[in-house]
Amino acid sequence: PLNGGQQGSSIPAGHHHRHGRPGLAHRPVQRLWPAHPAENWKNSVMNADMRRLRATLFSWRGKAVSGNALIGLGEVLEAIDEVCEDPGHCPEIVVTLSLGFEVKGDGDFESISADLSIDSDGLFFDDLRRQYSSDYGSDHFSTIVKRFNPISSFQADDISEWFELVDELMGDSRTTLQAHRNHI
Repeated sequence: PLNGGQQGSSIPAGHHHRHGRPGLAHRPVQRLWPAHPAENWKNSVMNADMRRLRATLFSWRGKAVSGNALIGLGEVLEAIDEVCEDPGHCPEIVVTLSLGFEVKGDGDFESISADLSIDSDGLFFDDLRRQYSSDYGSDHFSTIVKRFNPISSFQADDISEWFELVDELMGDSRTTLQAHRNHI
């Protein structure tokens, strides 16, 4: 039993039971891992904007549709961590994360996504909206386009519309996370 006594015993926690060994209450508990997977980055040299970005990206993990999406997400998070530890660090990855969904109809479709790309040129944020109609053809456009180079120059206020779109997409059950990893 965890209280240091025998099962069904009235021996209080921390008292010696009949074998003379102290109960578990006297043993210090030492955590060998973070209580939450995101906890390990909290102690790094990371400003509030980077913490917001990292927390937002970390929340995407439940929308991943494949192992590749999870790997891509992990690579982006690791690159952000490395840049926060060493602002001169240049990521050696080329990853685009797309959070969004597609709606298909009778020969028509419409899609929307919030995209983040990371490479040696920095971070690139955009939203991609695509439409196709058999009557009118196809069209695609972005309304949010912002690059941060170097990555350490990231400012969350500069892409507030992108964060708003992400919040909307995260609330939609059709939303998925996909990754395009061009470095492998």
